[in-house]
Amino acid sequence: MLKKNKSSFFINSFYLLCWVIPFFLFFRDFFNPMDLVDLFNLKTFRILFFTLLQSSLSAVLCLILSIIPAYYISRKKNPLAWLIESTFFIPFFFPVIATAVAFTILYKVTGLKVMYTLTAILIAHVFYNTPIFVKYIGQGLRKIDPAIIESAVMDGAGRTRIFFDIELKNLASSVGRAFFLVFT
Repeated sequence: MLKKNKSSFFINSFYLLCWVIPFFLFFRDFFNPMDLVDLFNLKTFRILFFTLLQSSLSAVLCLILSIIPAYYISRKKNPLAWLIESTFFIPFFFPVIATAVAFTILYKVTGLKVMYTLTAILIAHVFYNTPIFVKYIGQGLRKIDPAIIESAVMDGAGRTRIFFDIELKNLASSVGRAFFLVFT
């Protein structure tokens, strides 16, 4: 037993050194603590604020735009719901550069003067990130036991009340996960 622990200790120490030594050499050669002082200026805080703003707006817009498709694909069992669900993730398979070129051409052809603005960033983020919300919200809605909804209908609850009192409360974790992914 003692021999096994010693060999395990040496193997783990070796792997730890394989990770620590390159980081030490990297930080020794390229890291200067005085460079951190230059980070804390007004320009950096403006960039940070803008990044947080566009990430928040992007996540909220994606959430708003994904509620109806997610609700539709979770409840309907028809070819259109299947088509929406199976094609919603197509943006993830587009090369990023090709998509950026396509958006640039689209902006020029339509005459939209949004290039290099917050609007352009939000359009691109919504294009890529709405499917994340649709997937998570759709899966969350499917996990709700139909018996709960059925009993709420029998008790006289309407569609709006069922959505806000039952479905929305059960979707909190799904929306939270999707919001985290889209925000980051």
